[in-house]
Amino acid sequence: MQKFIPIALLAILVVGCKGGDSTAATGGSAGTTSSNTSVSADKTYTFKLAPKQGDKFSYAMKVDGGPQQQMEMGMTITCDKVEGDKSTLTMAIDAVKMNGQDAPASVLEAMKQATTTMEMDSTGKTLSVKSAMPGGQNQGLIGASFPPKAVKVGDEWEGSTNASGKESKAKYKLASVESAGGKELAVLEVTPEDVEKLTLDGPIIVKVDVANGMTHSLSMKGKNKGPDGKDIPMTMEMSLK
Repeated sequence: MQKFIPIALLAILVVGCKGGDSTAATGGSAGTTSSNTSVSADKTYTFKLAPKQGDKFSYAMKVDGGPQQQMEMGMTITCDKVEGDKSTLTMAIDAVKMNGQDAPASVLEAMKQATTTMEMDSTGKTLSVKSAMPGGQNQGLIGASFPPKAVKVGDEWEGSTNASGKESKAKYKLASVESAGGKELAVLEVTPEDVEKLTLDGPIIVKVDVANGMTHSLSMKGKNKGPDGKDIPMTMEMSLK
């Protein structure tokens, strides 16, 4: 199976955002939710990774990387333990299709066994990684940085991730807050730097559930460098099942 999804992008899977009404003033303008309810210009949000022990989050992901480069994947992230401001999360793949065909049973079983467990603190920093995936211990799958203070809609900040043993910077923006299916979702625009072999057409759009701090959906468009060096259009969509 060709590895055409930069693993660094999986860091966005568990970007945390726990809403709050802090008095911190960071600038920015008010936004509008999809239900047309105005967001107060004074409302702020404190980003924090805060899943509860036992929580499970199942995602469906679809990647279109051009002819013969289409993949559908199901994955589940489970919060195994919460201790103080530290959370232990395990990511497991439970379904894979390549170009519309189910992966061979032996391949799917191997992928199911290749779980990755990460210990993280409330700032989103990865403290340790244990993986059955070859090379997984060195990937730093999750390492998004969170702003040190509360932010308003329109605010921007810089952070970093640790992928493949090297630090990669990223820019973040709280673009808006919207309502969907009875949930309050924070819409983040994420622009990573130095993503290997991938040129983004714009920021990655990540929507996180304000109530539980976990990713609700993700979408991105870009161009992937093919074996012949030519750019191939690529899209990725992911959402909670």
